[in-house]
Amino acid sequence: MRMLLGPQVSPQTIEQVARRKEEDYRQQVRAGGLELLRGVADWLDRLRAGGWRQAIGSSAPPENLELVLEVTHTRPYFERVISGADVARGKPDPEVFLAAATSLQVPPERCVVVEDAPDAVEGARSARFRTVGVRRASASAEIGVDSLDELSEDAFDRLVPGGPLRP
Repeated sequence: MRMLLGPQVSPQTIEQVARRKEEDYRQQVRAGGLELLRGVADWLDRLRAGGWRQAIGSSAPPENLELVLEVTHTRPYFERVISGADVARGKPDPEVFLAAATSLQVPPERCVVVEDAPDAVEGARSARFRTVGVRRASASAEIGVDSLDELSEDAFDRLVPGGPLRP
């Protein structure tokens, strides 16, 4: 925000602008809805059917995450949702991914992070997570695709031999 608004802007103004931006985003989502990217719904079903435990690790505010999950009807797929409010450092620091893995009681090397941000993929890899990069993050991940509908059916099994850990 400081880069956009200039070095003279007060922390209070930054907070007000950031809060308003998030409120506007939520209002737009409520009014217009959201569509999942190609392949996401199929992968959510496939992973759940295969016994893969799923969590979200996002730097976004919890209100945004809950709204997106509600609007897309995807909340039932995720055992845990870790937001920016749950960690001290946002992405690309791997803290949010580590918190998600810990909440599932699964070690990082047996987790697959699916990301569209190259820096976040690098952060996940630095903490020993396996990675799928989508779109602009495809080059920095172990498996890269433009869309999840391009991901091979055995992608997660190749990244985590032996498959998911059972609770």
